[in-house]
Amino acid sequence: MSILIHMMKRLQILLSEAEMERLRVTANASNVSVGEWVRRAIRRAYSESETRSAETKMLAVREAVKVYAPTADVDQMNREIERGYVSDLP
Repeated sequence: MSILIHMMKRLQILLSEAEMERLRVTANASNVSVGEWVRRAIRRAYSESETRSAETKMLAVREAVKVYAPTADVDQMNREIERGYVSDLP
């Protein structure tokens, strides 16, 4: 049988009196302590951030495949780029 021990760390943040009161009211309405409400909010923010990140990447991939862009061998593309630099010289 293994026992999992979680190390806890303290976080101190400064809030205005109005922000703190709003936080107390919100936590009380959820029937949790202010600390628990903040921990849940942090976990939710992490989760949403990870989801948005994956969704954003997938959206970018879906948009990219809609675009027709000519492709070529990398050496050929580099030659064409070099030719373009040379032809733009005065």
